[in-house]
Amino acid sequence: MNAKSGTRRITLAGNKGFDVAGFVEELRERKVTPHVAVQNHLTKTGKRCKSKIDDRTTRHPRYRISQRIRKRIEEIFGWVKVQGGRKRQSFGAENGCTPPSSWL
Repeated sequence: MNAKSGTRRITLAGNKGFDVAGFVEELRERKVTPHVAVQNHLTKTGKRCKSKIDDRTTRHPRYRISQRIRKRIEEIFGWVKVQGGRKRQSFGAENGCTPPSSWL
C-alpha cells in the first residue's frame, strides 16, 4: 500500500498487535500514517511496554477519532460473536454432521 498523491496522507488503522517497529517503519517509508492502538500495558516485570507510535501520530485529533471508530467496529464483531449466536461449525457424529472423507 503506497500513499496517493494529494494533500493529505492516508492512514492505516490496526489493533495493538500491529504496534511493532518493522510494521510502523514500513508504513512511514511509504508515507502512510499508522493509526494503530498504542501498546502501553505493564509487562510481567512491572515495566511499561514501549510503543512504536510516537507523539507525531497520537497528538492529532484525527488519531483519537480513528481509535474511537475502530473501537465501535470491534464492538460490533464482539456482539455478533456473543449475542448474535454466530458459532463455528462443529463436525461430529453427536450433532448428526460428519466432515467429508477428504478432510480425514
